[in-house]
Amino acid sequence: MKVGEVLSMRFGQRWMMIFLIAIHCPAGAQPTVNPNDLAQLTPQLSQRLKVESFNPMLRKALRGAEHSACLLSLWYNGEGTIQAAQLIRTSGFPAIDQACFAAVMGEKLKPPALIQPELGGWVRLPINWVFGRKADSGAPPPPQPDPSIPALHLGDPLDLLPPYYPEGALARRESGVCKMHVTVSSAGDVDAIEISQSTGSAELDRACFDAIYDAPFVPATREGKPVLGTTDVVLLWRLPSSTGPAAAQR
Repeated sequence: MKVGEVLSMRFGQRWMMIFLIAIHCPAGAQPTVNPNDLAQLTPQLSQRLKVESFNPMLRKALRGAEHSACLLSLWYNGEGTIQAAQLIRTSGFPAIDQACFAAVMGEKLKPPALIQPELGGWVRLPINWVFGRKADSGAPPPPQPDPSIPALHLGDPLDLLPPYYPEGALARRESGVCKMHVTVSSAGDVDAIEISQSTGSAELDRACFDAIYDAPFVPATREGKPVLGTTDVVLLWRLPSSTGPAAAQR
């Protein structure tokens, strides 16, 4: 599936529509919009999204609403594996937001050919969940970033591979996913982090703190002025392969 295309799936009265919008940023660069350089959804990621759409809790979570959407900012490593996701527009329903995270973490994108093997990049993935009669009216417009939510800076990489992978956790072959609720000041500094889902490893949880405390944020705004804001971020610590770019850094 190419960027800019719409993936629509219908299961009885249930539809899910997925868009990958045209924002791609290699590590260390400023965001650019070039349709020829964008990542693509792999068949595996498309299938994962389909599987999530079968979850009966999603329809129940909407409490009678026929449409909901979330917007994720995704960091993928040089192999195309999604290792971080930030919610930059909430659906308004915690179960829907969690389904958005669950659908993408650890899945692969097809990174652009221009990416160096050791680098990663950012893309934004809007997911529209459409149910019932509203599905027949066509695809709604993709959600836009919420200015009241501070956003990770798209020009900077996240340090989730060796040598940043904790040595003790690496030696013990520990991996896992952490979810954090992050408070960001009006200056773009991280004021506080609360872990709402642990990796199960104390050392990896500390590494989650370190990775986000060191990451630059664009602050939230209200009426055009920077303000304090909060956001949810999910990180994946996956053991590096013996042949991939992470192994080359060991």
